[in-house]
Amino acid sequence: MTEIRESIEIENYSTANTVMVSERIINLSGMVAHQMIHTDFFIDNPFSETTADVIEVVVLPQPLITTDAIIDGTRDSTPTASNDNVLFKAVLNRARIGSGPADIGWQVLQEFPNAFLGASPTFRFYNDKLYYYVIFHASAGVTISNWRCTFYTALSPVKVSMVTKMMGRQKEYFDSQVGRIMTTGRLIGPANLIGQYFPLYAYGGIRPERMLNAQSFANYFLQNIADRDEELMTNPTALRSVISGARAMQPNMDAFGSNIGLPVGDVPDWVRFGLNEGLVAGPVRKQWPPLKFTDSGNTRML
Repeated sequence: MTEIRESIEIENYSTANTVMVSERIINLSGMVAHQMIHTDFFIDNPFSETTADVIEVVVLPQPLITTDAIIDGTRDSTPTASNDNVLFKAVLNRARIGSGPADIGWQVLQEFPNAFLGASPTFRFYNDKLYYYVIFHASAGVTISNWRCTFYTALSPVKVSMVTKMMGRQKEYFDSQVGRIMTTGRLIGPANLIGQYFPLYAYGGIRPERMLNAQSFANYFLQNIADRDEELMTNPTALRSVISGARAMQPNMDAFGSNIGLPVGDVPDWVRFGLNEGLVAGPVRKQWPPLKFTDSGNTRML
């Protein structure tokens, strides 16, 4: 296990900018993945007279690219904790931390992962560097005075192949790029939810249902695809036609599925549940990957 203890210390700094970023880069061993065992953050001087509305702390395996999102009135906030690159994140605010009239200082408002989750191994990353950041947000300009904080990180090296290593680094690089413009979640008015989700009885009834005839039911659920058996079979092409009918979109309040005509007729939507491989995407190999042999008869590793 690798233990890292690093600090970010700033004696005095003042600027008219509303956001300032302090960075610390840690080099890690290569050719391995890194399992996050635990990360902790400690404010060495909680009474720092730093002029900021809020402070963000974040640990990443890639350089920070701030987002356009607003936090407490200022832009350039860090990516959300849902971003796979965020290994640790904390938000600090000013609060009363003592009983005296001047006992106003910085405290951790919330952190991710929380103390319970952070007590066990959490995230795995592949880059050979670890980035510690403290981001100061102030609507009227940032003034930093005697700021001191400490990071503690425990990592466990994990042996991985070169392919896994490079694919992991590529994904982390991609996540760092899309984090700036990521927008998730769709807005829905309560009235628009009616008819979209169950229970349908909430607005007076249920959708009508289609019924599959007995012969088609048996052919489908017995998965009797034409081969050399003597009993009645259905070929894959006909089954795919039935599945396509089951997946057809319908207007609100109409029965799910569709009618594909004789001899099958109505096809309900539940026909698409539990499909065999190859019935939707097309035929698949009986054996994959294909076996290749050398002249000696040994199986080749592809």
